[in-house]
Amino acid sequence: MAVDGTDAVRQVTTAEEAIMQLNSIVNAREIHASQTRARLSRQAIPIALAVSVAAVLFLSIPHGVTAQGAQEQGHACSNATLRGDYGRLSSGIRPAPVNPALTESFAGVAVRTYDGNGGFTEISSSHGQISPPNRDTPGHGIYEVRSDCTGTSTIFITGAPFPIETSFVIVGRGEEVDHVVMSPQPQVVSVVEHRVER
Repeated sequence: MAVDGTDAVRQVTTAEEAIMQLNSIVNAREIHASQTRARLSRQAIPIALAVSVAAVLFLSIPHGVTAQGAQEQGHACSNATLRGDYGRLSSGIRPAPVNPALTESFAGVAVRTYDGNGGFTEISSSHGQISPPNRDTPGHGIYEVRSDCTGTSTIFITGAPFPIETSFVIVGRGEEVDHVVMSPQPQVVSVVEHRVER
């Protein structure tokens, strides 16, 4: 059977139209898939952000560090919780020993020995922003631990005109003691002590 030129043009046109329709269908599906991926991505970002925020909040809540946690687990604290040697790192702002009318930033280290009965001795060294290094200064003091693992201490440092009072919390069943200096003013000092393993 012979095909004339008009029929051939119609067949080519029909084939081109079929190909164009097929391309339109494929393109529409690709566009729909692309839009679906974009929509899912837009939905996934807030969900991922919410999950991340929830995880950060959960991880930032202290677990078992508080005094209530110690009591609930049957681990009440007492003066006997603190016994032995502790390495100490302190830093903050204090009156400058060379001129108490001025304050200075400082850092210090010490070894404090708790007796388990409410007393301690220590040897400390420090260096201030203004004052020269102060090495191997002896001190002694008293402390009181409450059953909720918080407490207070009073430190008498050789050569200092006043005692230093701190409030503290015992962490990790006595492995760490975190202090903040409460008086005298204008001291703003924090102290972290860790049990020395020998």
